Amino acid sequence: MKRMFLVLSVMGLFLTLCVGAFYSKAQSEQVKGAMSGCEEQCVRCQTTCEKATAYIKKAGGKTASSQRLALLADCIAMCKTSAGFLGRDSQFHPKVCKLCADVCASCAKSCEELNDPKLKDCVEECKKCTESCNRMAE
Repeated sequence: MKRMFLVLSVMGLFLTLCVGAFYSKAQSEQVKGAMSGCEEQCVRCQTTCEKATAYIKKAGGKTASSQRLALLADCIAMCKTSAGFLGRDSQFHPKVCKLCADVCASCAKSCEELNDPKLKDCVEECKKCTESCNRMAE
């Protein structure tokens, strides 16, 4: 009887470990998928902000204020940094993603204030990046 109990206990432990490993693997794959999606969004945002910077510099005037250009440069740098941290699964990616979300939100607001249809993509990509990075920061 004791032997049977021991065998059943060992089998139960084995099943628990197997189910836990399967769940952990599925959960890990889900997290990696979300990280990859956020990394891709950061790269899209970076590229879009680079195009917006070129457009704004060419437009000149009030549109090309030093504050706006600095904010776009910050957004480009943060998106690149965030994508790098996500790509190498850095333990610090949640903190970097939070900062990236804050910078992208500010950049979206700044470009949106211009009410320029040629900056619509920049506003949209910055907003998407804000949402994506905020999810990774949780």
